Amino acid sequence: MVRFNFGGPLDRDALISLVRVELETRRNQVARFRTRDRSIKDLRPIDGVDIHLVQRLSDLGHEHGASAIDHWIAWLQRVLDELEQDHHLNRTKEHSA
Repeated sequence: MVRFNFGGPLDRDALISLVRVELETRRNQVARFRTRDRSIKDLRPIDGVDIHLVQRLSDLGHEHGASAIDHWIAWLQRVLDELEQDHHLNRTKEHSA
């Protein structure tokens, strides 16, 4: 986020490029890891540890992380859409002046 907030206002083209790279990277991350097997295997717990509860907590943690990355991707797409729209409007104004 710091890269966007401080670097972005200095150069719109660089910010657009940075957002595109981040968006592509996160989408690739989701495509690669979202559906992977997260089963906890070969766990030898100490007495009293509920393996099913361990798995459920792990699944809940993944759901939280997946939701967070989905929100981040949506935000990046919104930022990119607005930057590209503003960029196009500014270029149109420059050419008509």
